[in-house]
Amino acid sequence: MAKATLRLEAIPALEKDIERLRNAIDAERTARTDAERAAATSDAKAAGLADRLADAHERHRQAVASLEGQLQEQKRRSMNLETELSTTRKEARALATKLAEVTGELEASRARSAHQRDADVNAPPTAATRDS
Repeated sequence: MAKATLRLEAIPALEKDIERLRNAIDAERTARTDAERAAATSDAKAAGLADRLADAHERHRQAVASLEGQLQEQKRRSMNLETELSTTRKEARALATKLAEVTGELEASRARSAHQRDADVNAPPTAATRDS
């Protein structure tokens, strides 16, 4: 009977321990549930951010490809313009040379014409011009 009494006396202490353990289990369960919710929320946010990052990366890749295409087109145009400029400069030099030649010929022709007029004016009268 003494054993039974001791057992009965220990029951309130055991009930307190059981209540304390239940509270600890409930607190752990609540903490685990909260952690699982936070993890799920974090996973969803991470997935959203990964999607946004992938979209931004694709837009960036497309923009770079477009700019590279534009750069290549500008380089091609620049080379064409340089070729045209070089051709135009050669043509301009050839035309300047031709102009100098023609100007020289014109001056020489003018000089001959002036000299011929002077010769005609200062020429002695011929029989045909005296009879008139």
